[in-house]
Amino acid sequence: RRGDMVTHPEFWIAPVSWYVEWLRSIWGTMFAPVLYVSTDDQSVLDDFVEFRPVSSIDLSEPFIGAEYYPDWYILTQADLVAISNSTFSFTATLMNKASRVFMRPSRNFRMLVPYQPWNSQPLIERDLTRTDLA
Repeated sequence: RRGDMVTHPEFWIAPVSWYVEWLRSIWGTMFAPVLYVSTDDQSVLDDFVEFRPVSSIDLSEPFIGAEYYPDWYILTQADLVAISNSTFSFTATLMNKASRVFMRPSRNFRMLVPYQPWNSQPLIERDLTRTDLA
């Protein structure tokens, strides 16, 4: 989810290609993977078509007044999580006890990098260094 990042001048959005590159690097190593894309912009699903993505619209009718909740909840349950530079996604990873991998974008490295939710800043406002990485 990154919709609020588009309109907020202090934040930045990582290129979708960083997520696609990471997925390509791990996809063949998993048994029957399912890509769930937590998004408030359904058009982004086209960028992930090779992975046959699923989103909240595939799961149920929207929760009126809490349309965001299925996305947040699934992020708390996922085995592998790659987030945007967003507090929405970050707070969900704080609650995730199942994930083996947490990834997020780094402007410095121009790719997704691992992080530890309880040992990281919620938003990346500066470039990361090697010592920031999990």
